[in-house]
Amino acid sequence: MTRLTCYCLRVRKRLRKKKIPDCQTPPTYAEIDEAIGALVQWTQRVYFSDDLDNLKHNRSCTSKLRKLAPFLDCENVISVGGRLRRADLPFGEKCPILLPKEAWMTRLLIDHVHRSNGHPGTQTVQTIIHRRFWVLSARSVIQKQLHRCIPRFKALPRAPQPLM
Repeated sequence: MTRLTCYCLRVRKRLRKKKIPDCQTPPTYAEIDEAIGALVQWTQRVYFSDDLDNLKHNRSCTSKLRKLAPFLDCENVISVGGRLRRADLPFGEKCPILLPKEAWMTRLLIDHVHRSNGHPGTQTVQTIIHRRFWVLSARSVIQKQLHRCIPRFKALPRAPQPLM
């Protein structure tokens, strides 16, 4: 999905007469990062439109986000604040980007992390995702998504019940 978004962003830049790389070359890391940013902005506009307007006008957010101390970063993306702001960590880990639990992008992100890391369990997937993103009700969403993973359940050994 990110590659497709990269190519769509290239076409948009070409139509705006900006200098872009050849369409035949694979996307660069910077283009993939830009595509992820565009997908996150679109997802947040769809699911958090009221909260985005409130944050832009310095008003309080809805009750489900208020505890997370959300704020808008320089790219107008809702990030999660909190005590980690004072930690000696990269900005992406201190203030992860907020994602809704219902979004298709969240499901694709969980699938990507799960498959690219060798089908780990719920806690490992959640830890990897929390390095950059904060998913609302992450544990339950990840468990639902991993429950659909057939290779994971084939690899899980089950202890046989002893005969009594």
